[in-house]
Amino acid sequence: MKSIKELVEEYNVELVFTTLNKRACFDPTYGIIFVNQNLTPTEQEEAIYHELKHVEDHVDIMALYKIPVFRSKMESEAEQYMFRSLIE
Repeated sequence: MKSIKELVEEYNVELVFTTLNKRACFDPTYGIIFVNQNLTPTEQEEAIYHELKHVEDHVDIMALYKIPVFRSKMESEAEQYMFRSLIE
């Protein structure tokens, strides 16, 4: 599995650590993953891998994210990717 640094460079996204009311979120308009700066380093890593899955596979279908069944599917895929990334 590639490192976060490698994936960020490959997908040409920027990481911004800031105060959020959630763990992280991806803004496809600007190519930025916002990460909650108050998380532990491990939690930040989990959140970043989760968001990178959205970057990798969901950017072109983000309009579907508003539909609950598609949102659930995308979130499930992102969680699975995060877990795989952390154990490999």
